[in-house]
Amino acid sequence: MAKKARGEYLCGVHAVLAALERGPERVIHLCLAQGRGGKPAEMARQIAEKKGIPLFECPVDHLDDRAGTLHHQGMVATVHPTNLLDMGGLLNLQATEKKTLLLLDGVQDPRNLGAILRTAAALGAGGVAWP
Repeated sequence: MAKKARGEYLCGVHAVLAALERGPERVIHLCLAQGRGGKPAEMARQIAEKKGIPLFECPVDHLDDRAGTLHHQGMVATVHPTNLLDMGGLLNLQATEKKTLLLLDGVQDPRNLGAILRTAAALGAGGVAWP
């Protein structure tokens, strides 16, 4: 996730599709690369339309700038800020909600981290902590 003064952005097929499923409470709008077709782009279009999320077709260099990388896979979602807590806040949240916390160490590949975070969310984890 890139964070700039203009907001927070998610890029990549899996991250963006997962955020789109949460709807407008997570995604402000979606930018897809102009002329980009394929199954992931079509899925993103369908979900955005179904959830009422504004969709824009943007030049690739616009996506490069927003994502802060060339590896955005043709889609970037502008999202509401992520609620990040320090360890004390995370433990207090866990104590009140009685949900499982996932503690990570040594995860080096951002794709693995993304897969772990998506799985934790799908299983209803109360939070994830990593160094």
